[in-house]
Amino acid sequence: MKPGRHSLPFFDQFARVGAVVVAAVGGVVIFGWVLNLAPLKNVLPGLASMKINTACAFLFAGAALWLVHTCAPGPRLFRLARALAAIVAALGGLSLAEDLFGLELGIDQLILPDVAPATALLHPGRMSPATALNFLFIGLALLALKARQPRVAANAHWLAVFPLFVSTLAIVGYAYGVSSLYAVSPYTSMAMHTALAFFILTLSIVSADPEHGAARIASSDTAGGIVVRRLLPTIPVILFALGWVLLKEQHSGLYDDRFGLALMVLLSITVCVVAVISTAVTLHRVDVTRKRGEAKITSLNAGLEIRVEERTRTLARMSAELSTANKSLEQLSLQDGLTELANRRSFDKYLAAQSVLPDIPPEYASGHSYQQGTMAIFPHRALYIEVGRTLLAALALILCVSSGWAAEPRVLVLTDSNDPPYTNTERTGFLDVVATEAVRRAGLELQIVKVPAERALMLANAGVDDGDMSRIAGLETQYPNLIRVPEKLVDRQYVAFSKDASIGASLDAIRGRTVGLIRGWKIFERAMDGAQHVIKVDDAEQLFRLLQLGRIDVALYERAMGQEYIMTHGMKSVRVLDPSLYVREMFIYLHQSNAERVPALAAALRAMKRDGFYRRAYNEKLSPYYDRSLR
Repeated sequence: MKPGRHSLPFFDQFARVGAVVVAAVGGVVIFGWVLNLAPLKNVLPGLASMKINTACAFLFAGAALWLVHTCAPGPRLFRLARALAAIVAALGGLSLAEDLFGLELGIDQLILPDVAPATALLHPGRMSPATALNFLFIGLALLALKARQPRVAANAHWLAVFPLFVSTLAIVGYAYGVSSLYAVSPYTSMAMHTALAFFILTLSIVSADPEHGAARIASSDTAGGIVVRRLLPTIPVILFALGWVLLKEQHSGLYDDRFGLALMVLLSITVCVVAVISTAVTLHRVDVTRKRGEAKITSLNAGLEIRVEERTRTLARMSAELSTANKSLEQLSLQDGLTELANRRSFDKYLAAQSVLPDIPPEYASGHSYQQGTMAIFPHRALYIEVGRTLLAALALILCVSSGWAAEPRVLVLTDSNDPPYTNTERTGFLDVVATEAVRRAGLELQIVKVPAERALMLANAGVDDGDMSRIAGLETQYPNLIRVPEKLVDRQYVAFSKDASIGASLDAIRGRTVGLIRGWKIFERAMDGAQHVIKVDDAEQLFRLLQLGRIDVALYERAMGQEYIMTHGMKSVRVLDPSLYVREMFIYLHQSNAERVPALAAALRAMKRDGFYRRAYNEKLSPYYDRSLR
């Protein structure tokens, strides 16, 4: 299920603010106990006080939630968060055991003694059983929150349900004056600010992990997510407020109990009907938009099929024309372009089709061997053959000199799937300049063929092209027909681009998002293997368009090419997530049929680095993007 684009930041901020508020409540109450300030312990005179153990537990729980939510799994701070969660669970469990089994463990007055006047309470300083049970569940939920095992992580949401329910009962009890909802005599009552802190803490725990439980639905772009986000925060709050207002007016004598109950039912029905109709209108709009999109996609697919058929017919026609052109070229290859006479290739072809010796007459065929018959007719055969070869060689030499015939430099065809600033249509990119110069120094002429990344490797490995211009090391194992030129072209940084700066620049953080990458980029395909939400595209235009439209959270690409694309297209909301995910050396790969060219190309690259050509090209083309010195 894909997370909602606009709700995830809200969940993140709510979890952070909730952790700070709960920890602050605990700290303020501890301060009140140290200085014996009753308003900080009781909030209002006559209400139950928050015990010192409860305040410490809230402080630990808030700190644990903050560390779990903001730290990556593994560091010391994350382990500290788990330790604080264990302390919270232990404190709640031990306090509950004291009430259930009549134990006196001495933890109630351990930190600070409760010096309040004697009351009807059995154990001054001890938190209420409901509070202790809540802390036990809260501690276990914090231990399970964002665990590596999905099943364990999902349990954190279920463990938070009970404390949420108990705290809601206490809040309703304080608001409506029903003490039995928050106090059980003769035990300590749950304080009002204790109930509010539990309510905020449990909601913050649920918000901290939107990948599981009800938060997964609430943060999604589905119809269920829309319903939860619209109804869940509104209906309970509105009904709670209506009930409180009606109760106050009833106590003031404006109407009797029956009228108040009837009015409450009527207003509740009205609120629910309005909420349902409002949600239905929103869902109707979403469904209409979806159906329009589906119809548009169907239309586009139909048009695409028509274009494919037209393109197929065009390719068939072009194939026939190409076959005719090949036959014409073959005929032209047998003639000299200047004299229009048969050239050496035509002469060799003609000789190969002819018989050197004439047929033996019948009178010599019987009773004599073929060699005896031949020598009888041509006694000086060897001399004639030698003279003929000499004349043919002389004639070929004359034709070659007269037509200016000479072998041209061999063309090296390399596939390329890079974008600016590495390559461009003007052949002025960094790889354009460096590869062209290296190939020229090796006595060759470079021809670059632009094709998608995956297809480029397939063509190079099949020998259709002579090789690929820029790939990471290690492709030889997957593409055995390719040979790596051992001198590197450049170090390239592979990074993540996103519109959400809060996403961490790590593979663990990215794998939980909707990720886009270019098909054929093996370094990212291997890294995202097994991830649930991965979209593969053919080029950078499709990749960054999906990112701009919000179809993906993260685009995996190369730093320099990505920054060039962002600047060229004015995508100011997209930024690089630092640091880089990978830094890899790039190499030229040649098909094994060009193995003899590998040493010459490697030597040419090394010479370019020694004489400064490489450094000048790097500083001019790539330094503005990488901003680091050349190795």
